[in-house]
Amino acid sequence: MGGKKKPRTRFICWNCGQAVPLKFSGQACPNCGAPLTPAAYDARAHELAKQRAQVERELNRLQAQLDSATKKNTRWGIFKNFRFLPSRRAMDELLLQIQPLKQQIEDFSRKGRFASERYYVSEWFRQSRRFLREDILDAREKSNNPFKMPYYDQSGVFHMAPDRGNAWKRGEYGEYVVFSLLSDAIDAGLLGHARLLWHLYVPVRQRLVMRRVATVESTDEIDIALLTTHGLYSIEVKSLYSSIEVRLDNCKDAYCVTATPVGQDGQILTNGITIDMGVAQNTAHVRALRTELDGLVAPQRIFNVTTYANQCGFEMHAPQGFRYAYVTTTSDCPENIVEVICRIEQKVAACWTNAEVDVLAERLAISYTDSDGSKRANHAKALSTARHSVADSPKPHKKRAHKLKTKAQPKYQSRKSQFIDEDVRDYLNGDYDD
Repeated sequence: MGGKKKPRTRFICWNCGQAVPLKFSGQACPNCGAPLTPAAYDARAHELAKQRAQVERELNRLQAQLDSATKKNTRWGIFKNFRFLPSRRAMDELLLQIQPLKQQIEDFSRKGRFASERYYVSEWFRQSRRFLREDILDAREKSNNPFKMPYYDQSGVFHMAPDRGNAWKRGEYGEYVVFSLLSDAIDAGLLGHARLLWHLYVPVRQRLVMRRVATVESTDEIDIALLTTHGLYSIEVKSLYSSIEVRLDNCKDAYCVTATPVGQDGQILTNGITIDMGVAQNTAHVRALRTELDGLVAPQRIFNVTTYANQCGFEMHAPQGFRYAYVTTTSDCPENIVEVICRIEQKVAACWTNAEVDVLAERLAISYTDSDGSKRANHAKALSTARHSVADSPKPHKKRAHKLKTKAQPKYQSRKSQFIDEDVRDYLNGDYDD
């Protein structure tokens, strides 16, 4: 359970180094007023990485001089430790210059250890409330956590080390990647004034009625909803450890998405190729949204975007806008989800003001987000009930022809058939006489 360790309630400000309560995530530091946003932490990490790189270059230059002086000093043999030797004096001076540089690099490393803080000031954490594995007390919840460790690399770029041990973890991590891409795009001003919502549970205005089973009220779970001044995007995230191929199926007048499994060594596996129904699944989500928001949002302003998280390095090329649906990915390519949405925004005129976007986002959050986990539980229960209803429902009866019970018949039902078989055999043997 973690012993006496307490759950995390604070994070460190990047500017003043003081502990700040989690409720200030995304706001300003109450101690120094610095913005507590991922962009601010990234800027600080980049600055520290740049300063550290300069110190490391100077340290390497001095270290090379020290190595040269040490090599010259060893030629003196037993006299190498005499202080009056030029090489020995040079070594002592270089060591005095190198020591503070090493201390500076250590300080930079200590100051740059706020990758976890960067995670806790993100919009993703504020909506999902998914703590990092190191800050979770419950053993079961910790084992289901897909986030191994956040870190900044030598260039000051933020990374998250994931655990893709099972499909649930891959799905959670895929949603985090897509949500973070969109959040960073909003912070960079690429999507204008926009709002993100994670996991909307929209009621389906129909009841699933099965024979001998109680009526089930179902909901559609929308992974991510993006609201901009141009429209509402229903985003379905798929995290398949597979290579994705997208093409148009003219016979079915729909997208055909083929998922080919990829092994741990990166090799494509020919066995287990499947047809993914992510686009069709999101089409149902869009239909539920249009029904639920009828009179509030125009149907043509709700966009169907299915995103395949690139977890194994595949390349995807997809036609966009077929039957008002879009298929995107998280890799750096023309089908990147941010690039596709930006192209949609350029083609479609704005329909809401910034204030209207905020009002609609708050309305959706109040009505459909899951603040206490009850909606997710009810959604899972409804799916489980529906699955069991289909499995337990009686199968339709098929009319079968009744076979008459008869006694075993002899090989030849008449002597006539026996004579015919004998004539055929004689003919094949060449003994047939016309």
